[in-house]
Amino acid sequence: MDQSASNQFRTALIHLLKQEGRGAQARLAENQRIDRGYLSAITRGKKPGSEQIRNKIASHFGMVYEEMLVLGRRIMDGEEAPVLGGEPDKQQEKAITHLADNSSDISTAIIEILGSDTSNAKLLTDLIEALHGKVTVERKCSELTTENEQLKEKIEEFEARIARLEEAGNCDEPRPLKKTA
Repeated sequence: MDQSASNQFRTALIHLLKQEGRGAQARLAENQRIDRGYLSAITRGKKPGSEQIRNKIASHFGMVYEEMLVLGRRIMDGEEAPVLGGEPDKQQEKAITHLADNSSDISTAIIEILGSDTSNAKLLTDLIEALHGKVTVERKCSELTTENEQLKEKIEEFEARIARLEEAGNCDEPRPLKKTA
């Protein structure tokens, strides 16, 4: 099957129009002020559609052009297409399961999401920043714990040395240490 960008876009468009149901193409044309004949030619594959029109179509579905291409490519590859308007938790669960089953797709999906100008890109960026912050804090805590352990060992060494010096000097009472400010 031809995996060109125009076919990927058209495949996604047809899928989204089917999800919206009867009259979806007319609503799209009216809402985005696209000539119905021109939109029909795009859906039939007679015309690829101008960049401006493709962007209008994508925005109608709350997407950017690149997201439409990803959706079309997934549909053409036989992957399960997301259902718009379904339960968000179920959609996310399916997406997570899909990514877990296809772990090599994770980095590709992340790159695609981060490269898009969507709310998902913002959410993923925030998540990565939060995770990075947590890892940084944990690393610093681990370093501090290691440093504390090293200090405890040095204190024990000093206490042992002091004890030996006291025994060697036959001191009855240890002299108080002078505190420095």
